[in-house]
Amino acid sequence: MPCDIEWRGRSIHWKFHGAITSEQLIKTYSSLYGDARFDDTRGQVRDYSQVTELHVSFDDVLRIAAFDKAAAKSNPRMKIAFVFNNQEYSSLASLYDSELDGGPWQVNFFTCANEAIEWVA
Repeated sequence: MPCDIEWRGRSIHWKFHGAITSEQLIKTYSSLYGDARFDDTRGQVRDYSQVTELHVSFDDVLRIAAFDKAAAKSNPRMKIAFVFNNQEYSSLASLYDSELDGGPWQVNFFTCANEAIEWVA
């Protein structure tokens, strides 16, 4: 999996790189939701700044958002920070954000990973 994972207290930082597929994303995110630390997790940094290819469709984003909505039922206290340097990827994140609208999770967008990490802390 082209992803580096780092726990920082009660938040997790995923730094993706290279080519990524929706199945890889779902597998990565679901690994958190099955982790014993999930209930105490308060923030996720989803850093796509080093991604060269993102093979994710709008339907894939809807599927990921539905999965996250279900996870929010067991842990409603979560901040999701997206880090992008590609406008195409940020449009997919905006779709994700609109799907989570009205739910308990907060979503924000950044171009700097350090700012994202600070926001979720």
